[in-house]
Amino acid sequence: MKKTNKCKKAVAMFMVMASVISSAAVLPSDNGISVFSDTAITAEAKTQSYIAWRQTNEKWKKMLITPTDKNSTLAGYGCAVTSVAMNVVKAGIRTEDNFDPGKCLADLQKVGAFDKNSCISWSKVTKAYPQLKYVDVVNVSNKKKADAIEKVGKYLDKGYYIIVGVSCRKDGKCNHYVCAVSRTNDGDIKIADPGGTGQKKLSGYGKVCNIVGFLKKDAKTKDLAKNNLTGLMEAATDFIKKTNHKNMLTDGAAYRIRTAASSSKLYVGTKDNKTAKKTNVQLVKKSASSSLWVAHYNSRTNAWYFTLKNNKNVVLNLYADNVVSRTNANIYTFVSDDKTQEYVLDKISNNKFYIRNASNTNIVLDAFGNAGTQVKGTNVWSYKYNKGEKTQQWIFEKV
Repeated sequence: MKKTNKCKKAVAMFMVMASVISSAAVLPSDNGISVFSDTAITAEAKTQSYIAWRQTNEKWKKMLITPTDKNSTLAGYGCAVTSVAMNVVKAGIRTEDNFDPGKCLADLQKVGAFDKNSCISWSKVTKAYPQLKYVDVVNVSNKKKADAIEKVGKYLDKGYYIIVGVSCRKDGKCNHYVCAVSRTNDGDIKIADPGGTGQKKLSGYGKVCNIVGFLKKDAKTKDLAKNNLTGLMEAATDFIKKTNHKNMLTDGAAYRIRTAASSSKLYVGTKDNKTAKKTNVQLVKKSASSSLWVAHYNSRTNAWYFTLKNNKNVVLNLYADNVVSRTNANIYTFVSDDKTQEYVLDKISNNKFYIRNASNTNIVLDAFGNAGTQVKGTNVWSYKYNKGEKTQQWIFEKV
């Protein structure tokens, strides 16, 4: 019988489990279609193929983590490498056009990121990608799953790039790693699973073992326990107080909100023109019924909110207690004076504006992708304000 080192043995056990799960599920292919089926990220996943990367992809599955060990393939033991690759792209350090888990493996090997058992050294990820600063590993194996999931969510809210260890062993270590993508509206965490088990959410795993946290180099947060949003909230309040937003639009009037990022006329609307709460917000054609929004000015908060013309009970919403970058927009039940549902308009020219969220004006409404790549169905989400960025500019057409 062959000897199997501890790191490989743990992952091997998980891969057997994954193969059993996979046989009963319709798994995604590697053509850019995400494993996630919930409406909150459907359009985004169609353009973000890195979310669907699998360690078993034909292009890199036979690559060896330890060149002298023919059994150390990415297919068998590449969950950590693939999760790192996903976060490198998510952080904007590389683009999926010229980067993948195979190239990530090569980068990590150059800096000696693996030990003799093919286990990764998280701190050396920063050596390979200096812009992605390793912060810490938080052990949550002794916590209830719900509490661990909430902790992951809070770290995502604070701007961390998170890899989660799941399927705990008796010693508290994990058998598998996944990439945490974002919060869900039901309090769970959307995950990108390199193993291809078909799991869509973190709660799908029996146990959460540890949380690996990274920050971009320019981020101000110094540790996983510190809240870095205080300064942003103060800046938001200051911006709102100094500007009178009342006369930006006509209160009670209907508008179409067109993206300035595309030569094609594409507007803010909802998936399949649905009007139910939690429906994903994405770009639609002018003829779509969901392209019509009614603008409402709230004098108490000096901000605007937008209800669907064909359902006044739902509003354009950025889900989260603290609105942060890379949160998908959706429609949700109107809540009076809820700043996550309200916006201040930063005028560029004529009827063109940046749509800043009232709870955090450093975050703006953004059409996913690079300018010019938008199509019908492209996701609308939140992103950090970047002056001059066309994907963040919106033209209000009064109806």
